[in-house]
Formats: sequence, structure tokens, C-alpha cells
Amino acid sequence: MKRLINATTASILAISASTFAVNAATQAEINTIERFAPDANLEMLTEAEIQSVLAVINSTDKTSELFTTVPAMVNDMSEGAMRNTATQGELSAIESYVPGVETAMLTQDQVDAAMLIINGGESESAKRNQVRAIVEDTEVNTTAMLTEGQKADIEAYLPDMEVAMLQQDTAYAILNIISSSDSESEKLSQIEALVY
Repeated sequence: MKRLINATTASILAISASTFAVNAATQAEINTIERFAPDANLEMLTEAEIQSVLAVINSTDKTSELFTTVPAMVNDMSEGAMRNTATQGELSAIESYVPGVETAMLTQDQVDAAMLIINGGESESAKRNQVRAIVEDTEVNTTAMLTEGQKADIEAYLPDMEVAMLQQDTAYAILNIISSSDSESEKLSQIEALVY
């Protein structure tokens, strides 16, 4: 009970403090979390979430429990971060192609993939079908969803990869990386990490 009260108090204080925090997590804080969750992607976490994880780490003396608790906690928070941060304009555009879709439940990858289609040069009918397939997360032929230019872009980075073998969300994630402002070497590293 004492641990629960301490953890709750620490979490509340951490969240309150993070509201006023100007800087992101320090390297020491990141190292502390990575000690218990070495494979965690902390980039997706907010300052408040990092402080909550640190509060849990600091609230217990049972280090062995933290090797299970911290990765699960970070994973749950990261999955929450995967929910979209789309603009109202993007959500409205998606809703115009798929009326009644619950846009709050879409992942950022789905929003990005849908916006690539919406802003593409396909017919309105093709766009509607493709956007519906993306938001309903249905299985579709990936190559049928991509334009020839998009296929060529992917093949330029992955010449030995059969584009048709990529899952739809992976193909659109690759296209998002390609369209980013990162350097060519950073793009290639990100794409290879995603695929291999």
C-alpha cells in the first residue's frame, strides 16, 4: 500500500513538474529507463510519460520486477503514441472518403498512408477504395495500391526487394521516410531497419 501511495504521489508530482518542464528528458533519465527496457523506443514518449516511468522505477526496491514492469509500461505508452496526431484538416479529408470512420482510432501510419493516397493522382473512385482499405485495415494487394512512381521510389532504395511482398503499412511507412527531409543515408538506414 505504501508503494502504491508513493508511486501515485510521485507520478502526480512528475506529471505536474513535467507540465512546466522546458527541456526534454536528460540523458541520465533516458539511461535509467533503458537500464530496465534496453529495446524501448523512448522517442515516442512525452516528458510526462518519461517522468511517470521514472516515478515507478524510483518507487520500488525490487529491481527484478522493474525488468518486467518498465518495458510493459513503455510499450503501452508507445502504442498510445502511435495513435494519430493528425490535423483536423487531415481527419476531415479522410472522413470525406470514408464517411463515419472513427478517426481517433486510426494510427499515424494509417493517417499518413491515407493522406498519400488522397493527395495522389488516382481517380476519386480509386482513392476512395484505397483510403477505405487503409482505414479499415483490410488486406489489399500492395502493388495495386501504389502508383508506378511510388513503386519506383521504393525500388530505388530497395532494389533487391519485391515491392509486392511488402505489407501495405510497411510500403506507406517507406514512402513517408522517402518523402522526409532526412539525408539519403538516414533514409536508407531507416528503411532497412523497417524491412530487415
